[in-house]
Amino acid sequence: MESKKINYDKVNDDHKPILITHQNGKPAITLSLEDFQTYEETAYLMRVLWKNPQIGKLCECYELSGHLNVFKTR
Repeated sequence: MESKKINYDKVNDDHKPILITHQNGKPAITLSLEDFQTYEETAYLMRVLWKNPQIGKLCECYELSGHLNVFKTR
């Protein structure tokens, strides 16, 4: 069985994770460090918002007014 080589430049340039599968193991993904750090930061901010209802309400008001979209992606 021939394994495919991952083009890491493409992972960084396209900002799309690559799914890695194999017959006898769990699947995994490869993504750029920049994207991983973005996901980590977003998860942290969402935890902070979840724990503080006042901040969550403020963000919701800004989002409804069209000045902020917390969930907007690239």
